[in-house]
Amino acid sequence: MTSADRPLISSLDLAPQLYSVRAARRYATAAFQSWHVPAGTVDNAITIISELAANALRHAAPKPEAEAEQPAGRPVASACTLVLQLWPAYLLILVCDGDRRLPVLRHPSRDAESGRGLQLVDELSEAWGYALPEPAAGKVVWAQIMLPDLSEQEPERNSATGRPALPWELMRSGAAPET
Repeated sequence: MTSADRPLISSLDLAPQLYSVRAARRYATAAFQSWHVPAGTVDNAITIISELAANALRHAAPKPEAEAEQPAGRPVASACTLVLQLWPAYLLILVCDGDRRLPVLRHPSRDAESGRGLQLVDELSEAWGYALPEPAAGKVVWAQIMLPDLSEQEPERNSATGRPALPWELMRSGAAPET
């Protein structure tokens, strides 16, 4: 496998709080900006990230009573991890959590207040699914978005090092817009 065959990868551990969905959106926006992902693809990807992260945090995050058992001063473990992979032809979004319950694509009534998240993921992605990695606990829910040809574009560079900029460098510089 050559370096051209390997994806660009970025990941973020998310705290077991719903505000982490916003952090995931900001982080992903910065990563996509540094990778020069087209705006339309970014919009769809951010919606997918919001839905997958919210589902993981809502359904798989440690319960408050589990947090209360943490020793004082010890950070709470992450609830899930967002992984972004940019391949030459597609963007792969993965959300890993510690719960083995499978995601279910629902068809709620028009009056239902929830249950539409995976419908959005299904509509906005080329494909989506889940994996149950062994022997690890939990699952990985993923979505794939096809990309236009990006081979002619160069990633944004760090002015100090000359290497491709990392998402958190763009966030610090204020280059990533708030979402």
